[in-house]
Amino acid sequence: ENDKDIVDGEVHVYKFWIDKTNCDAPFSATLAWYDPPGAIGCKSCIINDLDLSIKTPTGTKFPNGRTSRDAKNTVERIRTSPDHGNEVRVFVKAQNFATQGQKYSLAITGCFDQQPPPSTATSATTPS
Repeated sequence: ENDKDIVDGEVHVYKFWIDKTNCDAPFSATLAWYDPPGAIGCKSCIINDLDLSIKTPTGTKFPNGRTSRDAKNTVERIRTSPDHGNEVRVFVKAQNFATQGQKYSLAITGCFDQQPPPSTATSATTPS
């Protein structure tokens, strides 16, 4: 996604299914946005805070090597190596906005598909 709009309190969810059939790269999500300028002299000011997280079957991952959300950076990245066939959900959450909205870009790389794999379940019928 490039130049995607989000407003305060909104959460965008992106779903992917890991397909390592012909690939073995890690799954990576990178979120970036241009934050409005902070007050003069402010050394750690995020005006519109966006937060990136990833949910996999093994838990929630946070960006930049953290164990919780990152409230200091306007570029956030998560790298993980989920198993083949796993569903991965990428979340972009908007909070504490000082302006009406914010545009962001999200880059996803790795071995994935945006459609679920075909069902491998079979049904059996009982003869009568």
